[in-house]
Amino acid sequence: MSSLNVSDYNRMGQVFCAANVAAKNHIAAATTQTGLSIFNPYGSGVKLIIVDFGFVWTSVPAAVHQVGVGRVKGEIAVPTAITAVTIKPADGSAATSTSKAIAADTLVYVTAPVAVRWTLGAARGDSTGVSPYNSQDKIDGALTCVPGSGICTIAVTTTAAGMASFTWIEVPI
Repeated sequence: MSSLNVSDYNRMGQVFCAANVAAKNHIAAATTQTGLSIFNPYGSGVKLIIVDFGFVWTSVPAAVHQVGVGRVKGEIAVPTAITAVTIKPADGSAATSTSKAIAADTLVYVTAPVAVRWTLGAARGDSTGVSPYNSQDKIDGALTCVPGSGICTIAVTTTAAGMASFTWIEVPI
């Protein structure tokens, strides 16, 4: 059981969330990523404490898939070829996040992410077969992002079609 009290941080306007709003292919870790990424820029003055990661399939998988979280560390530059995702404060206020949420068709990192957490898998299905499901991984602070690092969705195969979400807390360093 976690001792992380997210509601206390939420009352202070420090909890944020972001999600894909359309299906994306979440792919194997590479310097060119797709899916959803959260990036903490250099000089932000905060550490991101990752609260949770969610994933929902948008179509029945054509093969066996595993989906998880990858760590991006030590970026020399902000990722390029990005499509920004709206970051919302979890308390509904006008609080602003210092991090960047990215849902890219082609997100270019300096170094490839490394798998740090596998969250779910799906068996192969067909139009009458296995129905995909939603998964929520309660990370509860087990992963953090210092300035210049980030996290992203990754898969073992290259065609895990779905939508992802992250929730995180921003605390001063």
